[in-house]
Amino acid sequence: MAKDAANDPADFWWLVPDEAKKFRFVYTKHQHPYSDQQNTDRDPPSVERDYSFYSVDSSGNLSKNEKRYPVEFLNKWKKRCGNTNVFRSLALFAADENADKLLGPLVLDIDREDYMEGEGMVQDLGKALQDTRKLVRCLQQSYRVKESDLCVLFTGHKGFNVEVRLGAVGIGSVNPQWDQFKFKRKEINQALGGSDDHPFVDRLHSFVRLHNSVNKWVACDGQEVARMKIQLTLDELFSLEATAIRNLSEDLVQASIL
Repeated sequence: MAKDAANDPADFWWLVPDEAKKFRFVYTKHQHPYSDQQNTDRDPPSVERDYSFYSVDSSGNLSKNEKRYPVEFLNKWKKRCGNTNVFRSLALFAADENADKLLGPLVLDIDREDYMEGEGMVQDLGKALQDTRKLVRCLQQSYRVKESDLCVLFTGHKGFNVEVRLGAVGIGSVNPQWDQFKFKRKEINQALGGSDDHPFVDRLHSFVRLHNSVNKWVACDGQEVARMKIQLTLDELFSLEATAIRNLSEDLVQASIL
């Protein structure tokens, strides 16, 4: 199980040393807890930016202005936001603003939830776990992806992320384009029986939640729920049940408070 770290290298496990030296800048994001209950004042989908912040201003307040920071700033960002609902841009940048950027890793997102009348969005972690196991088997068997080229994480809420080193699925590591990511995600989605209307692997995101950070949201009963985004070994992925993973994630949040 991944351990907490002040300057967590786990987020950049996929970089080779030369890339880590060159691509040292990211954009950041923090969002207020949103609601599982649709159409509430806690979760207006059309005005997400009203609930999101991207930088710290000169007075130390959260700001909606986007700003690029050195990766070392992620430490301060996590602390400023209580290590809760914190993200970094999928793109990493060199010091020269006109230089290449590096997208990565390839993040394959498995969320499973259904809308229940009167209850809102209800998560099915058992189904998400089963489908994440299918995804990992597909990557290993159809793409020959090694365990060392994978990082599996429980996101804390609706499902799991499977992060993949770019070269392991044939994506070039030098300035890969967004359409390469979309193509590879679509290819893997179709290999698992997914379609555009009924995806197996969810859409790509331009920001990724930081490892070992707290995922907090408002449940359908109005109570805030908090769980840690945690890394799982493949042994844990295939041996633990969804309830055990969820409980471990919740326990880590409680331990971080004590």
